[in-house]
Amino acid sequence: MNKLVNTILFLSFLFLSFKAWSLNTALYLSDKTRYPIEEAGKALARVIHENSKAVLIFVHGRGKHPQKGLEMLPELEKRYAIRVIMFHWDSWINPFTRPTQNAEEAGADLLQVLMQLDDFKHNNPQLMKTVGFSMMAHSMGSIVVESMLKEYAANSFSQNLFKNLIINQSDSEAREHSGWLSRADFQKNLFVTFSNKDSILKLSQKLDPGHRLGLGLRLKDETKKTKRPIFPKTKGYFPWAAQANYMNFTKVTKKLHNTYLPKQKEKYKTAIDFFKNILGSKNYKLTSVNNIFKKKFPNERLPHPLIYELRKSP
Repeated sequence: MNKLVNTILFLSFLFLSFKAWSLNTALYLSDKTRYPIEEAGKALARVIHENSKAVLIFVHGRGKHPQKGLEMLPELEKRYAIRVIMFHWDSWINPFTRPTQNAEEAGADLLQVLMQLDDFKHNNPQLMKTVGFSMMAHSMGSIVVESMLKEYAANSFSQNLFKNLIINQSDSEAREHSGWLSRADFQKNLFVTFSNKDSILKLSQKLDPGHRLGLGLRLKDETKKTKRPIFPKTKGYFPWAAQANYMNFTKVTKKLHNTYLPKQKEKYKTAIDFFKNILGSKNYKLTSVNNIFKKKFPNERLPHPLIYELRKSP
């Protein structure tokens, strides 16, 4: 009996320890070093001084983090020759619940992190000139960014704090995204990836109804196989952020949710090439040379979003 009680107490201790570890927002490096958000500049200085030419701020999505992210970071760094600083937030409740409130509450801490990174860049201009600096929010990580941008005051940061800001397979609502995403003014390039067939985001919609941005800008009626106009004046498209480049991954990743780190490299070569250049903050042209094609609209006189379609190599 005593053995059973001790076992229960031990498991309870592990559970509470995990909750204490996961509840607080923090920054993590691939070697599992943890930095409080107040030391964002210190974390950035370390990875730069370790001869890094490209640094990515990564806002993870839903899951049992930070463990899940820490298992993935070494491969992410190796594949794209970058260093990653992961912004961790309390992203797990249970398999049937989206931790939306937690993501929203983490937005203030992400804003604080970016303020420190902006200060570091301002105080170290020569050092930062040699470093490619980007940020990517994946899945529900976009809700953290959404919450941050809703509180963000225009022109608070350097105009090009980041070379690239990537909203990857967003679990945010598509219908309302233009309002908060249009507030982003601290990056040179803004990319929003989506796939109409993303299986994880379709499951997310069953947990919490609403059309996810990572599934595309246009809502489809799957039963009738026809497109239902939501906003007639915009030909059925949700309002879009004018400065964003919307990247349609449907043909190259299909049901895949983790589009930036697929296991089958040859099968997903076009997607990997895209992220290799964007996450590495390299100069990259959205042209057919890279199997990227601008979407044609029936009426070019109407304002429309910049939508690009990725295709497999011939």
